[in-house]
Amino acid sequence: MAKRAEKLINDLDDVRVADRVAKIRFPTPAACGKTPLMAKELTKVYGSLEIFTGVDLAIDRGSRVVILGLNGAGKTTLLRLLAGVETPDLGELEPGHGLKVGYFAQEHDTIDDAATVWENIRHAAPDAGEQDLRGLLGAFMFTGPQLDQPAGTLSGGEKTRLALAGLVSSAANVLLLDEPTNNLDPISREQVLDALRSYEAPWFW
Repeated sequence: MAKRAEKLINDLDDVRVADRVAKIRFPTPAACGKTPLMAKELTKVYGSLEIFTGVDLAIDRGSRVVILGLNGAGKTTLLRLLAGVETPDLGELEPGHGLKVGYFAQEHDTIDDAATVWENIRHAAPDAGEQDLRGLLGAFMFTGPQLDQPAGTLSGGEKTRLALAGLVSSAANVLLLDEPTNNLDPISREQVLDALRSYEAPWFW
């Protein structure tokens, strides 16, 4: 009987965890050219510290790119340059036809802490319908009074979910992802990875 009771309790825990997982699905991205984003001779220097020099790259439609490197090697800096958040010291970005970038910042820089959850998602998708956005926030487990909660009071995991919701609502056709699974539980991480596997446009991690 003890074993049966333990199994029932464990099964209930699984259900509770599943109920808390955001249902993540990226919409069909807007059409874009064959190579929506290119960069030539990107160089970034902080004082006497040279982060990288002469970086050339091309993100083709449907490509999957993963950046590997030690901490401090410049992975976040490169993503910020591609997202237009920072400016290279040398070199330039060449946006392709129809480019619409969606950027997930590791430190949640894309979230306005002073604004509410609702104001943040509205800013991310100003042309979306109110009901659609409320449904999207509900899928990411934001409902009721939480919509009026200042984003600065959210936990790390809640900020990650809000940033992902903004990314989904943006209808971007190139995703730049800086550690998007940080602060998520294992099941939610798998949800994010499954959504990326089925995403039809390029992403850069």
